[in-house]
Amino acid sequence: MFCKLKSAFLIGIEAYGVDVEIDSSKGMPMFVIVGLADNAIKESKERVRSALLNSSIPFKATRLTINLSPADVKKEGSQFDLPIAIGIAMVNGVEVSKNLDEFLFVAELSLDGKLRPISGILPISVYAKKHNLSLVIAKDNSCEASLAKTNIYAFENLSEVIGFLNGTINVNLYDSNKTFESDNYDVDFSEIKGQYRAIRAARAKLCIYL
Repeated sequence: MFCKLKSAFLIGIEAYGVDVEIDSSKGMPMFVIVGLADNAIKESKERVRSALLNSSIPFKATRLTINLSPADVKKEGSQFDLPIAIGIAMVNGVEVSKNLDEFLFVAELSLDGKLRPISGILPISVYAKKHNLSLVIAKDNSCEASLAKTNIYAFENLSEVIGFLNGTINVNLYDSNKTFESDNYDVDFSEIKGQYRAIRAARAKLCIYL
């Protein structure tokens, strides 16, 4: 059985799309990740296996091949944990009712199935908006991701994500207006002495994202 989900990774400060392809076939049980994945991604095998089992989601002893496409570009980070786990759940028989082509999945998984935030969520959120994709992320990433004004679904754990995708749990879009409820901040650029070029560059980059 085969399935595919959308994700993204960073090169510098720019986000690029990745197709996470999952294939399950008969043969000697094994779990292989290909597509120029770094060590953090290869280690996701243990995180994903434990997260699925501790979320009461089947993990069958089959021949699993995960491909991160395009395969000729090196990928880094732990953000592929979530799409890999969802894909494995699907090839192991978990059904979903949502159209997966409408979503972009990024989140690290803890061993008990909780979703952990990742670094670089803002440029990934900008990428999702440009490609008309709804972002599925950890709740702790939702505030930063909302700066790009894209559609966001934020979750606490893997079970909630699976429930949302198969229609057993109703989840509302994250309210991005919460991010801008007040203009009063504890710290701002006025407290930085000097570093004028760095401040100017940071402001310019933020304006591009917004």
